[in-house]
Amino acid sequence: MIKFRKGSRDLVAGATSTPSTLSGSSPMQRGTGGAATGPGVTVLPTIEDIYLPPRYQRRPLGDKEIEYINVSYN
Repeated sequence: MIKFRKGSRDLVAGATSTPSTLSGSSPMQRGTGGAATGPGVTVLPTIEDIYLPPRYQRRPLGDKEIEYINVSYN
């Protein structure tokens, strides 16, 4: 069976043949490792990398790092 993480519940509910009530905790409470959703989740705006404070910005690449990236292993 294919399990979809995102999308409309109406589309997925019609495709399953198992009952919707399972014993134990609900899938939202078990934690699937994905993004948290639900009534207790506070959604904050996404910060683009150009607006990050200097302490979180990426350092410029040095000459040694650029050489290491450009090395060809043929």
